[in-house]
Amino acid sequence: MSAVLAAASPAPFWSSTLALALVVGACSLVVGLTVLLVLFRRSRRGSVRERIGEFVSPPSAPQDPDAVAEPVTSLLARTERSLERERWWDEFKEKLDIARIERPAIEVFYLTAACSLAGAVLLTALTGTPIAGVAALVLVPAAARAIVNRRLRRQRILFADQLPAHLQELAAAMRAGHSMISGIGVMAEGASEPTRGEFQRVMADEQLGMPLEDALRSVTVRMDARDMEQVALVAELHRQTGGNMAEVLDRVAEAVRERAELNRELRTLTAQARGSRWIVTSIPPTLLVLIDLLNPAYLKPLFHTETGHFLLGLTVALILLGSMVMGRIVRIEA
Repeated sequence: MSAVLAAASPAPFWSSTLALALVVGACSLVVGLTVLLVLFRRSRRGSVRERIGEFVSPPSAPQDPDAVAEPVTSLLARTERSLERERWWDEFKEKLDIARIERPAIEVFYLTAACSLAGAVLLTALTGTPIAGVAALVLVPAAARAIVNRRLRRQRILFADQLPAHLQELAAAMRAGHSMISGIGVMAEGASEPTRGEFQRVMADEQLGMPLEDALRSVTVRMDARDMEQVALVAELHRQTGGNMAEVLDRVAEAVRERAELNRELRTLTAQARGSRWIVTSIPPTLLVLIDLLNPAYLKPLFHTETGHFLLGLTVALILLGSMVMGRIVRIEA
């Protein structure tokens, strides 16, 4: 009798053919839009020969590859105009610029949204519960933000490590007879990124009429480098009183080098603790995946009951909170 009732009961929606067709269609749509966005970005640049040919010869054929991508362009433009009203959008674009991520911010936004939707659909289809889809909608943007912040910190650390040597180059240029702004130009020519880009930005701001010390303080904010505040103070003193600023820059470079060595030593001493943070954070989701592969029925109460949903959400929140606390403990500022 129970077998007859089980056979007569309707199958769950996520086990039906319609659900499979919807999942495949949604994933195909998301992947197609993502590929179209990537190809559109590449096709906009064109080859060097084509871009030079636009200025040295008239167009030979009325081909317009951008006409196909015009709806995508208008969509990106409208979305960016609406996002420019938000306070976080300018900060997000500045982070991408400092992190040296070549793609425009609107493309990163759309790629993150596409990956979030695809992950939500796939996890919901695989687990049969919408809470997994909601988790994907939260975790994918958080992962994208973590990647951007990691590259941002890497560029700032690299800038701090390069700064002492470049300040000594600036002091040597000033001893050779250069002014401070021309010395910055000489130093920036032989510098590597991100120092070159930041000091070229300083030169551009100064040529537009901004005082040199203010332009240097903008680098302090962008690169989160407190040592640049001392360089800005040296530039202000040089503009107001003059004097032997090369010797002052040597002292500043020596202090910056000592601070950079201390920061490197601190990063070395906390490397084990930082590695432990990621290992401890990754253990629960790894065990969850392994148990689901070995014994799927064991985790059914966790994904198919309200109590299981509550406990799952509480566990995720506690894991993230613990990871943040461990990260804060090992983050020591010299």
